[in-house]
Amino acid sequence: MSYNIKAIPFFSKEAKKLAKKYPSFKNDLSDFIKKISNNPKQ
Repeated sequence: MSYNIKAIPFFSKEAKKLAKKYPSFKNDLSDFIKKISNNPKQ
C-alpha cells in the first residue's frame, strides 16, 4: 500500500522553529516519515 503524509500548516510552522533550534530535527523528522510510510500501524 502507498500512503501520503501531509502536515497541517500549524505543524509546518512549528517544525521550522524547531529545526532552527535543533539541527538534528530535520533528519529525525525524515526518518520518522520513512518509518511511518513503511509501517503505518507502528
